[in-house]
Amino acid sequence: MADRMALDLLADVMKWDDAVATDEYAWLRMMSAIKYDGYADFRAGARFVENLVVWLKQFSHGDRAAAYAFVKSRLVYISPAELRCLIDLFFPEVVTPALRKATAEMLGIKPYE
Repeated sequence: MADRMALDLLADVMKWDDAVATDEYAWLRMMSAIKYDGYADFRAGARFVENLVVWLKQFSHGDRAAAYAFVKSRLVYISPAELRCLIDLFFPEVVTPALRKATAEMLGIKPYE
């Protein structure tokens, strides 16, 4: 029920007709379920759509479509699991070789030595 109310509020803020709202609701529900609402750093009880409505309201009506399009097409969300994977890959692939190279240069040897 609260989800539907938030979506209806978003449609009102964005001035969407029923056809556009229906299309956008499908995307918003999917993204909320898959990514955003599982984000551990949201305040307790805070949901993506509600936060999106508050954020969009700061813009003039003429700028809201561009702001929404930015969120929909350009915002990159990295989940905690994805971040852990990135960190796990970053150190052996980037940090360790850089440290090896810098140390080897200081010692005047080849990095593999």
